Amino acid sequence: MKKLFFVIILIIFSSYSCNYGHKETSFSKKELPVPVRPKPAVEAVTTETYIHYNANYCLACHVEIPKAGVGKSLKYDGNFQQLCRCHFTSSQIYLHPVDIEPSQEYKSRMKNNFPLFKEKITCNTCHDIYIQCQEDQKPFQKQNMFLRKPASEKSSDFCFKCHDKSKFSMYNPHKQLDSKGAIIDTKCLYCHTEIPDVQKAGYPDAKLIGDIKALCQRCHSKLSRQSLHDRHLMRKPPEKILETIRRLQDQYNVILPLSEDNELVCATCHNPHEKGTIPTGRAGAKGADEHYRHRLPGNICIKCHQM
Repeated sequence: MKKLFFVIILIIFSSYSCNYGHKETSFSKKELPVPVRPKPAVEAVTTETYIHYNANYCLACHVEIPKAGVGKSLKYDGNFQQLCRCHFTSSQIYLHPVDIEPSQEYKSRMKNNFPLFKEKITCNTCHDIYIQCQEDQKPFQKQNMFLRKPASEKSSDFCFKCHDKSKFSMYNPHKQLDSKGAIIDTKCLYCHTEIPDVQKAGYPDAKLIGDIKALCQRCHSKLSRQSLHDRHLMRKPPEKILETIRRLQDQYNVILPLSEDNELVCATCHNPHEKGTIPTGRAGAKGADEHYRHRLPGNICIKCHQM
């Protein structure tokens, strides 16, 4: 009797377990999600996203993940204004135009490793963007913005691989005298609306083409970001320093020009004129032959700050 009881219990339990297991299996197939390999986070890309050297962003530019020996399959039909859209929509200033066809003169100087796209210059012409995808990456390439040049080469020399160096020499408005010592009139007009009478005119009689605070920034903008210059430029000195400036002008027979708002400018400390442009002995000539063209002799800093 006991054996029969245990057999019945075993049959019922087995039947229940099979039904329950069947239901569980059926439920798992219907409801549980199938594991899927996550795709690169292309949707998260914004103009602020740094996508380079990050395998998660291959699909930001490629139709599919590139493979060795297979074409690059670029998006937007390879249009670099779309591929490099982060740079075209930023507030940064880029030195070189793109989407232009270089002349035969330029093409004759361009190296074979300076590729064009549909005969036009693109970002990839100067920047080896694909270096980040290669196994034998050179560390300096990343530091130099993928430029197609060795680390030891100057950026200016890199430009002259295409551009004629003789036509792109730096214009120096401070070189104001010719070989005979005569004033080069065109150099004056770089900052002045008319050629000043160097025998009579002084500051502020000499008329400028714009705000004296901005004139020097056209060429020397990087200097304003140095800590020393940043603490002085476009700042109005306290009255004590203004009194010192007035005293120094009388003491050294020199001009230390300020802006219309009594703010410090580059020309307050530095004489922008070449020696001989303004006759020796005039206040505006002082400092033209000094190191850094400082208007005051010796250590100019302690003259005002009295350290």
